[in-house]
Amino acid sequence: YIADPALIGGTKFDMRVYVLLTSLKPLKAYVMKEGLARFCTAQYTPPTKENISNAYMHLTNYHLNVTNETFQQPDNKDGQAVVDVGGSSASKRSI
Repeated sequence: YIADPALIGGTKFDMRVYVLLTSLKPLKAYVMKEGLARFCTAQYTPPTKENISNAYMHLTNYHLNVTNETFQQPDNKDGQAVVDVGGSSASKRSI
């Protein structure tokens, strides 16, 4: 567990960046322009006995966070969620 995680808008997140390696010597890699960012749907506070079981605060798993009452389905035609930087309104969106 990371004691002092990086936060965006007060929530934990993870990023998935897709890279294709075509050669190691010489190193040749292609980074895809699109990736994926997943966010928790509850504001982060350091773990305590009282909040350690709040998975919405500690885990970025999409299938978990979609069950949170604060989760909002994407409403843009491209499938991306509209995000309020002050708090996460969705747990998955393209980067």
